[in-house]
Amino acid sequence: MKIFCIIIGILAVNGVYGEIPKCKYEDEACFITAAHHVLENHPGGLPEVNLLAIDPFPLKTFNLQRNPSSPVNVELKLTDATMDGLKGLKFSTFKAFAADLSGRNSITATLPSLIIKGKYTLDGNVLVLPIKGNGNAEIKFINLKVSYSFDLKKVVKDGQTFVAVEHVKMQLEPENVQFQFDGLFDGDASLQKTTNDFINSNWKEIYQELQTGITKPISLVIKAYINKFLEHKPYADHFQ
Repeated sequence: MKIFCIIIGILAVNGVYGEIPKCKYEDEACFITAAHHVLENHPGGLPEVNLLAIDPFPLKTFNLQRNPSSPVNVELKLTDATMDGLKGLKFSTFKAFAADLSGRNSITATLPSLIIKGKYTLDGNVLVLPIKGNGNAEIKFINLKVSYSFDLKKVVKDGQTFVAVEHVKMQLEPENVQFQFDGLFDGDASLQKTTNDFINSNWKEIYQELQTGITKPISLVIKAYINKFLEHKPYADHFQ
């Protein structure tokens, strides 16, 4: 999931906490330092600014649609879904938040582990293997390189300038992805183990086919989450 880097960044530049000073526009070093402080000290969120828990981060629902032209042609739905591990983000670059809103904003980070959990229903074909089931699911990304980019759009309300995030793009580059689907084939233990082993042995090809379907809905959830927060006050008030 940089899945979440922009949320942390916006909180950091705001000086939400008394012990964290506001940053100046485009102050990359300040953004990184403040963002790490937020992750380390406030993973449970900040109700006073309508920020939900950072870790675990609520996804609620997560859907992958069938793609008949893909060798991984599945319909996967997760409910009560969460992402765990975001407090382990380590920011590498934080080029964002110009005073005039110009330019593409971009953030990169690394993450040792990210786990998506939820209740699933699954039906379709993975490579040559038919697959069907429902139950508990876990998708674990190991040693991720994360990037998130976005534009800022001016929003005028009551004569004041606010901003909103738009045109988001996210990439996740893992060293490994491990899948665990309980309840496959009506709970047949032998088929369940064989299928999970097959999926994990072919994780790279499977993830390549599913990457856009995984990253796009997560990026849009993050976008909505951030934009709700950005309604809190005018853009200039977030900075020194």
